[in-house]
Amino acid sequence: MLQSIRDKSRGWLAYIIVFFISIPFMFWGIQQYLGGGGDQTVIKVDDTEISLQQFQQAMRQQQQRLREMFGGKLPEGLLEKGALEESVISQLIRQALLSQYADAAGMVVSDQQVVAEVRRLPIFQENGRFSLEKYKRLLAQQRLSSAAFEAQMRQGLTLDQVQAAIEVSAFVPNPAKKHYLMLKGEKRRIRFLRVPKQKFIDTVQVSDEEIKSYYERNQARFMTPERVRLAYIVLDEKALRDQIEVPEAELKKVYEEEKDRFRSPEARRGQQIFIKVPENADAAAWEAARKKAESILQELKSGADFETLAKKYSDDKLSAERGGDLGFVARGELPKPVEDRLFTLAQGEVSEPVKTDRGYVILRLMEIQPSRQLDFAAVKSKIALEIKQRQAEQALIDKTEQLLTLTYENPDSLEPAADALGVKVQTTGWITRDKGEGIAADPRIRAAAFKPEVLEQGQNSEVIDLDDGRQVVVRVTAHEPAQARPLDEVREQIVKALKDEKARAAARAAADKALAELRGGQSLAALAESLGVDAPRELTVARAGGNLPPTAVQRIFRLPAPADGKPSLATVPLPEGDVLLVALTAIERPSEQAVTGSLAEADALDGAYGQREFDSFLRVLESRAEIQVFRDRLQQ
Repeated sequence: MLQSIRDKSRGWLAYIIVFFISIPFMFWGIQQYLGGGGDQTVIKVDDTEISLQQFQQAMRQQQQRLREMFGGKLPEGLLEKGALEESVISQLIRQALLSQYADAAGMVVSDQQVVAEVRRLPIFQENGRFSLEKYKRLLAQQRLSSAAFEAQMRQGLTLDQVQAAIEVSAFVPNPAKKHYLMLKGEKRRIRFLRVPKQKFIDTVQVSDEEIKSYYERNQARFMTPERVRLAYIVLDEKALRDQIEVPEAELKKVYEEEKDRFRSPEARRGQQIFIKVPENADAAAWEAARKKAESILQELKSGADFETLAKKYSDDKLSAERGGDLGFVARGELPKPVEDRLFTLAQGEVSEPVKTDRGYVILRLMEIQPSRQLDFAAVKSKIALEIKQRQAEQALIDKTEQLLTLTYENPDSLEPAADALGVKVQTTGWITRDKGEGIAADPRIRAAAFKPEVLEQGQNSEVIDLDDGRQVVVRVTAHEPAQARPLDEVREQIVKALKDEKARAAARAAADKALAELRGGQSLAALAESLGVDAPRELTVARAGGNLPPTAVQRIFRLPAPADGKPSLATVPLPEGDVLLVALTAIERPSEQAVTGSLAEADALDGAYGQREFDSFLRVLESRAEIQVFRDRLQQ
C-alpha cells in the first residue's frame, strides 16, 4: 500500500513534501487523527479508522507547515494536491502503525516528561519562559482541553521513543566509513575542450513547416493562463479588536481583582564565585571542588575582597570579569539551589558553598530591590489590550462559526453572510493559479478559487485561515479558460526554441565526431583548432563540483580509471547545451592517514543508516497490517 503511494508521488516536489511531512505532528499531536471521528472512514489500518474530517485537517495542517517553512512564499507546485495528498495518506498510515506498535509494546511516557515537553514549546512561552495564561488561552482558541492536549503530547512522545530506539541502535562500521571518506575525498584530473552550442546557432535554419509542426505538438506551452475574478468577505481579528470599547470601571475591576499580577517581583543583586566540576566527574573531583570552595570562603572570612577573589578563582568567566556581579535577578532566573540561598541572605552576607549540578557557588548579597505595586495608570493600557484581545478572539471564533454556517447554507452567494456579519463583499481583479494581487497574492486564496467545487460548481469556498488571523471566504464571479495563443504571436518564441534544439544537436554531433578522432590518435589541441573552439584546459574535479554542474561531475566520476597510460575519454553534455570532450588523465585519492583522521566527519552516516533502518521497520509493520484507503471518499 505505502509503496503504491510512493510510486504516485515522484520527483523533487514529492521529495520536498515527504521531507517536511516526516517531521512529527508536533503541536496538535496525532490523537485527533487516530482516535476515530464522527464522519465516514477514509483510511483503515487494522482496527484504526481515520475519518474524512481528520484527513482534511491533516491536509490543512501540512499545507500550513509548508507555508511557514518557506516564509509564506511557496515554490510553484509545492502544494500540488496529488503529491501532498499521497504524502499525508502515507504519514497518517505511518502514525497509526507506530501507535499500534507502541501500545502493544507497553511503551509509556511519564507525566513529568509530558509537562517538561509542554513547557519547552516556544508557542507557549513569553520572554523565553513558559506562560500558563498563554497556554490556557491558545488551547481554548482551539476548543481543546489541557487534558486532551497533554494526552496528544504523550502519544507523540511515545512514538518518538519508538523511532529513537531504532535509529540510535544503528551504526556504520569504521571500515565502511573509511571507504565512504575515500570516495568522498577522491579527485579527478581531466583535460577537456568545450564545444559551445552558440557556435552553431547562426548556421541552423528553421522552415515554416517545422514551426507549424512544433506549434501543433506543443500547444500546451502556448496557452494563455486560466484566470478568474473573485468576490470575497473577510473577518479581521484586528478590526474586531479596534471596534471594542472597554469601560474604565471594568479596567479598574480587573486591576483590583488581579493586583498581584501587577506587582513587580522582588529582585536581588548578588555576586558569585563559581567552582566548576567537569561533566561526568567522579566523587574525587567533586570533593576537590568542595575543598577549593571552602578554602576561598576562609579567605573571605579573613577579610579578602569578594570582587578580587571572584576575578581570581571563578570559573564563570562572564561574571568573573565583573567581580562576580550577577546583576539584579528575580525568582526563577537562577538554578534553584542558588536562587533559594540568595533569597535567604541578608544584605552583605556571604553564603557557605552551595552545591549545584555543575559545581559549587559562593554567594554574596549586594542589594535588595523590594517588590512594588504598579499603579492603575501604569497598567491601564495593558489591561485594556488584554481584554480587547480576548474579546476579539472569542468574537472571531463566534463569527467564524456564523460565517461557516451562512456560506454553507447559501452556497451561491456571499450577501447573506456579509449582511449578518456587518461586513462588505469585496472583489479582486483577474487572478491566475500562480499570480494575484491584494488578498489574492496569498497562495491559499488562489488555491481555494480553483478548487472544482468553487470554480466549476459555483459554490462558496471553505473558510480560509490566513497567517495574520483573517478569515476569508471567496467565490468566483468570472472565469476565462486557458486558450491557445495564435501562431503569429508565438512564432519568434518557436523559432528560438527550434534553433536552440538544432544547435544542441549540432554541438553533440561535432563532439561525438571529435571523440572518434580522439580515440583514433588525434590530440585535443589539434581538435580544438579544427573545430575553431578554445584551446584545451586542465581541471581537477572534486565530487562537490565547483566549476562544473552536478550532472557533468557525476558523468566524470563514472568514467573508468585510466589504464596502461591511456586516458579515459567521453563526451559530457552540459545543461545549457554545450558539450565537453573530456580526457580523464589521473585519479587522486586521499591518504589512509587523512581518512582515519577524518572519521568524525562520517558520523552523519550513522543517522542516515538509522533512518533507513527505521524506514525498513515501517515497511515490516506495513506488510503485517491490513491497510485500506477509500480514495473515492477523499474527494468529498
